[in-house]
Amino acid sequence: MSSQSVIRLSMYFKRNPKLSEEEFHKYWTEDHAPLVSEWLAGHGVLRYVQNHFPPSTRAMAEGVKELPLADLLLPFDGVADFWMYKLEDFLNATKDPYYKEKVAADEDYLFDRTATRMTIGKEVVVIENGKVLQDKFVWAG
Repeated sequence: MSSQSVIRLSMYFKRNPKLSEEEFHKYWTEDHAPLVSEWLAGHGVLRYVQNHFPPSTRAMAEGVKELPLADLLLPFDGVADFWMYKLEDFLNATKDPYYKEKVAADEDYLFDRTATRMTIGKEVVVIENGKVLQDKFVWAG
């Protein structure tokens, strides 16, 4: 990504209770990702990442005794992160007929929409590929 300020939108999801955890993670990866990837890229999304929280990762956190990580875990099945230069690009993508015809129905099948939460922020990259990017960091608002 360039040095231009990048916006990161993170959506926290709980699976549709009609799906098992295995069905949810498999479908989100193998079916939903291919459905949305070209559409997102075509609307200015620079990067789309799925972060899955299956039982095995929750068990890892619960096994760390040095910190009360289990108490800090958010009760979600996954997070989708989207990077873009302009939030308007993402908002325009949701107005695209493809979203209304294909993506929205797929999201209804996959997610418990009543439990979805979101954060939007400006990303400040401090370390990348093991290297500190700057000696002094300045907030650009």
